[in-house]
Amino acid sequence: ICRNYDIEQNSFVIDVGSNDGTLLKGFKKQGMRVLGIDPAETIATESIAGGIPTVIDFLTYESAQAITEEHGKAQVVCCFNTFAHADDLTQLAGSIESLLSPEGIFVFEVSYLVSIIEEMLIGTIIHEHLSHHSVKPMAQFLKKNGMELIHVERNRLQGGSLIGVAQKTGGRREVQPCVAEFIQYEIDNG
Repeated sequence: ICRNYDIEQNSFVIDVGSNDGTLLKGFKKQGMRVLGIDPAETIATESIAGGIPTVIDFLTYESAQAITEEHGKAQVVCCFNTFAHADDLTQLAGSIESLLSPEGIFVFEVSYLVSIIEEMLIGTIIHEHLSHHSVKPMAQFLKKNGMELIHVERNRLQGGSLIGVAQKTGGRREVQPCVAEFIQYEIDNG
């Protein structure tokens, strides 16, 4: 992420749903200022003890404002496999957008609906996964929340997921052709 998106040392990086802080430890080793956000008190406390500052709470508009006031805007906000668990995706996306600096990026991983259908991964549809995502509606959803999808790739994790990168609408990075290619694939395959 740092190399591909020219994230400079001492940039501020946030991980939403940070768990034990493993992802942020990598950013910290790269010289970044880091902050985790996780509502699970036990694991968040362990993360803090391990040297990763963590807000023990859900990300909301209010907590995003408090984070910005205390730490400033983030160059990177990560959210890996948290969208599927969110009760209010609009509040989550709006809160993430408000945390981003004008040049910041939002990097996320979500379960890919196309993989679920193509591979018949019915076992991934469980009570704690409230939503599954595909590129076309994700791009539209991000746009409604002040961001644009600029890159997306598919991986085989958890049966098939998407890793996406977004920026604030009108940001300096170009939208990569892969976004339109994924959308066209989804349209072509119904």
